[in-house]
Amino acid sequence: MPRDIVFFDPLCSPGDSRISAGEFRQGPRYSTTRPKGRGDYLLLATVAGSGLLESGEIRRETKPGTVVLFEPNSPQHYQTHPGCTQWHLLWAHFQCRPTWMAWLDWPSPARGLRVAEIPEGEARTNCWRALRRVRQSRVLAGASSEDFALNALETALLWIRESLAREGRFLFDPRIRRALDIMGSDLSSPFSVAGLARACGLSPSRLTHLFRNQVGVSPQRFSERCRLNRAAELLRHGGMPVGGIAQEVGFGNAFYFSNRFRKAFGKSPRDFAKAPV
Repeated sequence: MPRDIVFFDPLCSPGDSRISAGEFRQGPRYSTTRPKGRGDYLLLATVAGSGLLESGEIRRETKPGTVVLFEPNSPQHYQTHPGCTQWHLLWAHFQCRPTWMAWLDWPSPARGLRVAEIPEGEARTNCWRALRRVRQSRVLAGASSEDFALNALETALLWIRESLAREGRFLFDPRIRRALDIMGSDLSSPFSVAGLARACGLSPSRLTHLFRNQVGVSPQRFSERCRLNRAAELLRHGGMPVGGIAQEVGFGNAFYFSNRFRKAFGKSPRDFAKAPV
C-alpha cells in the first residue's frame, strides 16, 4: 500500500527548527504518550537497556541496536520496558527531505511505524556516532549549525540503509531506488519521465506505476517537490537571484517557478527569502 509522504517544508512550523536531537538515560518509570503523534518524524535508537513501544495495535520491545521511526501524525507511546531498570536511547525529531525517501524504506510492522535492527559492528557504531553529532551540531554557534546537524542525520540514515541493504531488508524495487537516487542527485536538468525510465530500464508507464505504488506519488510530483525544497534552502541562505535559483533547480522559466513555489509554500520566492527564519 502506498505510504503518505511528508516532505520537508520550511514553512511547516514557522520559527521552529527543522531538527532537534538528544540522548537520554531513563529509569524504570519513564513513559511518553502522544495519541496523535507530532507533525514530524521521530527516530528512537536504543543504545542499551530496553524500551517498549506501541503504535496502534503494535507492541514491540526495543533492544540495543533497534532503531524506531514514528511517521508524522502517527500515535506514539514509548516507555522503559517493565522488565528493565534503564533505557539508554538517542533520539531525533526532524522533517523529512524528499531525497531521504529512498533511505527510509525500513520494515514496517504497522502504518506509521518503521523499525530497523542494526547488528553490533561498523554500521551501528557509525550510526550512533552520527546521531550524537546531530545534537553536538545543534548547540554550535553559527549560521551553519542546523545544516551540520542535518548532514549528521543524513549520515546516520545512510548507515542504517547500509545495514539493511547488507541483510537484504530493503523493500523498494531496485529500479525505484535508482530512480529516487537519480532524482535527488540531479536537480538542475529538466525532468523527463521518459529519460528517467530509460536510466532505470523501464518503460515510462511501468516506471510511473511502480513509483506511485511504492513511493505514494507520481515521479513528476516527487521531482517537483525535491526541486522546490532545494530552492527554499537556497533562498534561506541568500546570495542568488530568483532566476538563478530557478535554473539551479531545473526550472527554465522563472515566472513558472515562482508560481509553483507560491502554490507549494504560500509565498513568492522573494517574500520567502525576506521572511525571518
